[in-house]
Amino acid sequence: IPVSEAFAEKADKKEARRTLGLPEEGDILLVMTGSMGYGDTEPLVKDLLRRIPEDTHVVVMGGNNEKMKNRLRNRYGKDERLRVIDFTKQVSLYMDAADLLFTKPGGLSSTEAAVKGIPTIHTKPIPGWEEENIQFFRTHGLSLSGATPEDLVTHALWLLGNPWAREE
Repeated sequence: IPVSEAFAEKADKKEARRTLGLPEEGDILLVMTGSMGYGDTEPLVKDLLRRIPEDTHVVVMGGNNEKMKNRLRNRYGKDERLRVIDFTKQVSLYMDAADLLFTKPGGLSSTEAAVKGIPTIHTKPIPGWEEENIQFFRTHGLSLSGATPEDLVTHALWLLGNPWAREE
């Protein structure tokens, strides 16, 4: 799948974080929900904030799903580790700033992540071809996936604790 040239380039992590106003220290977990804000994002965010280290931050790209973004902001707005952002065209830069990506297994976002080289955990697929995408990416060692938010967070914590696994 052809992707924008921006995904073939890699910005310096600290510079990307400065440009986006993100913390320069600690790990950043990027949660992409697609332009429509699809998926079981709220249970994932809840479990992430419960289980991640204090110096780890979660950035949720909520697309155009205003209800989901407002619920997250209202429920977790006091937790400084969470940032919920509106639709953006800076996806490549956010990937450069992040240490780990959660995304639904759409063809374009999964390919962009592979080209960018960011460790990826696939979230719940839309039934059909996205299930096949998960199989392809897992078979080729390009992503992990899980059936529940707890599984996804467990994979994330394992990857965060094992830099060699993220690199692989």
